[in-house]
Amino acid sequence: MRYGKIPNAFASWNIDVNLPLEKCWDYISNTDRINKAIGSGEVYYKEIPNEVGGSILFGRIKNAGFISEYREYPYEWVENQFVAVYRTYTGVHSKP
Repeated sequence: MRYGKIPNAFASWNIDVNLPLEKCWDYISNTDRINKAIGSGEVYYKEIPNEVGGSILFGRIKNAGFISEYREYPYEWVENQFVAVYRTYTGVHSKP
């Protein structure tokens, strides 16, 4: 993986699936569907131009009354093997 083992990671997990990945890849690689299935709110994204080219992506999501804000780096995946994303959380707070 591009980012390797992240030191001091807030959360990290692996999910073992009792099926060949080729049979369930379309489901587990669809992160919008996964978020909906686990009851996460819709993710709102904001792109900010990067002065060296491209853009920087920030996300915001509401879960269980808390709003999480984070910088999201590009997803990585190898079809039928793994999906990974690295996020730097910039704030978590409850909405009044």
